[in-house]
Amino acid sequence: MSNLNFLQVNQKFKSYYRTLLDANYYFRNRPELQGTNQIIAEMILNFIGTNGTTFREMNPEEYERDYRIFEDDFLNIIENSVQNHIDFQTFSMLIDEIIGIAQLRASTRQKLKRNNQERLLESLGMVVIANGQESSSEIYGTIVDEDDREEDAPFMLEGPKAEEANEGEFEYEEEFGQP
Repeated sequence: MSNLNFLQVNQKFKSYYRTLLDANYYFRNRPELQGTNQIIAEMILNFIGTNGTTFREMNPEEYERDYRIFEDDFLNIIENSVQNHIDFQTFSMLIDEIIGIAQLRASTRQKLKRNNQERLLESLGMVVIANGQESSSEIYGTIVDEDDREEDAPFMLEGPKAEEANEGEFEYEEEFGQP
């Protein structure tokens, strides 16, 4: 399992996959029991692990934002892997690829949001100074006091777009499409 970049295999994930393989074998000629396979497939989905947590234990907002869009893909991979008797390592690699796509999408959305924040601040005449970490930045504005002395200090914006800028929420759907 060392070739997995994003999926963190846990015992329940592994045992539910084996159980689903067995159930598929024993229930293949009994259509009234095929619902069991769907329930086990959803249990596997809940125990996909990434970033130190499983989908089941993950913050619901994070799951909705980053992984919900891929839920049908996960279930499709689970069901097709079982029907085609795919070994666990290959199955895990397929799930790992979908998690990687989801995380790349989330990273791209963050970069787009950060870029739009910087563009808004630049259009308002503000300067964005990175603090040396790729994932975050500190924003400083130039303040001029009565003695015409300039100093850098953290700021809160004022004006019509201030609330959006201060909270980090921007309307960028018009130019770039849905987030």
